[in-house]
Amino acid sequence: MKIQDIVFALLFLSVILFTASCSSNSNEERAEYTHHNATAPDTQTYLLRNTTVKVFWKENSINSKTGAAAVNENYLDTMSDPEKAALGYISLFTLRPKATEKNINFLKQWFRYDNKTLAKLSDYPESYSSKKEFEEIKFTVTSDTIKVLFKTKETLPGGVKSQTQEDTFRLNRNNLCLIEEKEIALNE
Repeated sequence: MKIQDIVFALLFLSVILFTASCSSNSNEERAEYTHHNATAPDTQTYLLRNTTVKVFWKENSINSKTGAAAVNENYLDTMSDPEKAALGYISLFTLRPKATEKNINFLKQWFRYDNKTLAKLSDYPESYSSKKEFEEIKFTVTSDTIKVLFKTKETLPGGVKSQTQEDTFRLNRNNLCLIEEKEIALNE
């Protein structure tokens, strides 16, 4: 199992556990979690905080050809649900791991008004794997926009292919829409 599969599973597990732990609280206790946007997406209006942050990256070492994976756990602990959905989207459609029904349903809830994304989620294969690995994931968040810049590396029979892409998501109260997927040319 590749490190990206493990990171993807951990991210979705943290989303599910966090949401489940907050949903059983009383109204008084729930108020404590409002800054984490832990209520149902169809009843909550989400406010994103302006930030630019590196979420995942590989740390290069002298003795290793591949860097050790590093995750910004502090940021993951405070991510809003829309940010988690954007991260889930790029993980799902970039790495192509096996996704659980719970993972797919979480994304369908967030992209419920984005017909193109819903169609992609409905057609997601039960078993598919990619040889791609994340090299870096960086978020730029404003009040209603989430931009995810990510770099991938894929090992192919003829060599290694690197790609940089920026996906832009728009938040409309309590749902996301994929606005743009833009591949960025590498200057090598």
